[in-house]
Amino acid sequence: LSCLEALAREARWGVWAKLGRGTFRLAAVDPETQCISIMNNARGVANLAGWTVSDGEGFYTFTRSAIVNPGASVTICGAEYNPSLDRSELWLDEDHDAVCLLDPLGQLIDRKDW
Repeated sequence: LSCLEALAREARWGVWAKLGRGTFRLAAVDPETQCISIMNNARGVANLAGWTVSDGEGFYTFTRSAIVNPGASVTICGAEYNPSLDRSELWLDEDHDAVCLLDPLGQLIDRKDW
């Protein structure tokens, strides 16, 4: 990253302005347990239907209605988003990886790297 790009990401300027400012955000990602928690940031109830989590290799889209109260979280684990435990699909690498949260329009809303 260039110095300016790093500053823009940190300050959430330009194309990074929307990160973490959507209805939902990534609350926690645990590669050891293969679990991802998504929190509702909105003031009212919100539905995760159509939202997607991805690690760039695989993805999981909430196809059913998943109503989440304000401030509450939904946690999904590998048995749900990757029942075959195929490492070429959505799989959280323990050493380094990234998980992205995409809204129903496919826009990046949040990202966690480790």
